[in-house]
Amino acid sequence: MHVILDTDDVKLKSIHAVRWLSFGEANVALHRTMRAVAEVFQQDAELLHDTMAETLAKAMLTYEFIAINSLLCDILGTIACLSKA
Repeated sequence: MHVILDTDDVKLKSIHAVRWLSFGEANVALHRTMRAVAEVFQQDAELLHDTMAETLAKAMLTYEFIAINSLLCDILGTIACLSKA
């Protein structure tokens, strides 16, 4: 994924069910790297014949997923600011 994004500044983000801030950070990270993540899933699907990776890649590139992800970035960003206050 570092090669696809042309950067070494990519970190995995964990989602914690009770922490809005971590969920928001993970969602924003996915939003920024969505194309690369989908491409990695597609490569795994082709090279490893991984049906789960293929399903995830297809789902990530749908209009519905992208719209919900964008909406969550906006909403969770506001919630994160409120929770820091």
